[in-house]
Order: sequence, then structure tokens, then C-alpha cells
Amino acid sequence: MMRMCPSLVLAALVAGSLAAQQDAGLLAPVRLEADGTPIDTGAFCEHAHAAPALGDVDGDGDRDLLVGAFDGHFWLFENLGSDTQPDYTNRGMLRAEGVLRGEPLRVRTQ
Repeated sequence: MMRMCPSLVLAALVAGSLAAQQDAGLLAPVRLEADGTPIDTGAFCEHAHAAPALGDVDGDGDRDLLVGAFDGHFWLFENLGSDTQPDYTNRGMLRAEGVLRGEPLRVRTQ
């Protein structure tokens, strides 16, 4: 039986200074999409826990989405749009010089 996991949900980012964001309040959460479909953290690994972060990974001036999966790997979603209108595309697991970055989680039980 296929296990369904919720899509990655992040709060929408408000442009401007931190003070302006606090005055305006936070926007409602939005489902982020890559390649036209919601980003499903359950597709990354067996567990749907994820740690998203935004940053300019490729140096083009907009913020890309990096998602750390529970298994220790990172997934890169390149922003082909802008910060105000992101357009993410899934670039797969993060690699440096062709080598996967991240360390698979090792759980010890006693």
C-alpha cells in the first residue's frame, strides 16, 4: 500500500524589511510546487520529515529551495523565477563535483 505524505508547506515570504513584515503580519501558508506539482517530502525518503531553507545556491541572485530530508540527504529546487514569483524545478539530490552531499542518518537502538 502506498503511503501518502503531505506536501511541503511553507509560509509565504513577505518582501521588505523585518519591521515591515511584522507590521504586515504573516501570509497564509502556501504549497510550494516544483515542475508544476506540489513538493512531496514523502517522496524523498521513508519518513516525511523535512528541513527547508531558502538561499542563493547557484549565485544568480534569487533564492533557491534546499530541503534536508530525514535520511540526511539534501534536495535542491532551483528557482528559475524571482524571489517574489518563484518558479522551482527539481534538480535532485544535492551534489558537489558529482558526489552526493549529506550523510545518511544512522539510528542506533539498544
